[in-house]
Amino acid sequence: MSTENEVKKIVRVRVSATDFLTSVCKASKEGGTVADVATELNVGIPAVSARMSVLRKKGFNIPELTRRSGGSGLNVEEANKLIASLIE
Repeated sequence: MSTENEVKKIVRVRVSATDFLTSVCKASKEGGTVADVATELNVGIPAVSARMSVLRKKGFNIPELTRRSGGSGLNVEEANKLIASLIE
């Protein structure tokens, strides 16, 4: 029986450098994101970002990945129309 207060155990996953670099390069070729790499390797997004940063600082030519679009996806004009319709 589980409860709301049950603590989840954090499992650390070791990913080899070869697997990591392969996944990052694959994501780069396919226009993928850090989240795609994290999902493929079963690790957290911050872990992928941190590892990419560390490797870049060490001189590795890690490719940039596409950034996930943040926010609501609305442009300013659409947002202003929505706001106007909501406050009328």
